[in-house]
Amino acid sequence: MDTIGTTTSREAAAREAASRMAAAAAAWLDALEPAQRAVATGGAPSADAESDAERRRWFYTPTDHGGLTLGAQRAAQQRLAYQLVASGLTTPWPPSSGWTTCWTRSRAGGSTGGGNGAAIR
Repeated sequence: MDTIGTTTSREAAAREAASRMAAAAAAWLDALEPAQRAVATGGAPSADAESDAERRRWFYTPTDHGGLTLGAQRAAQQRLAYQLVASGLTTPWPPSSGWTTCWTRSRAGGSTGGGNGAAIR
């Protein structure tokens, strides 16, 4: 396949993935109560570095970084949150391998670190 055809295929795949992710995000947000949605969406990014410091702070430790925890969501909302995450993965939903294990363990509070403390934001 030539370079132009390859680029076109990649662009089409990227548009399709973005469309799936946008649809999954809209479905999840639509399922939230107004108070949950406010927590989930947080504030808009700001040009003021001081007021935007929490959003810019990133490290992988089990601390509260804000957002709506899975434990604060009903089961149907949690499923939509997981579908949102899965929409950005290469394996289609429902998964048939490792993602199922992670999803099951996190719902049970298992060793993946998800449990009720995981937040989707």
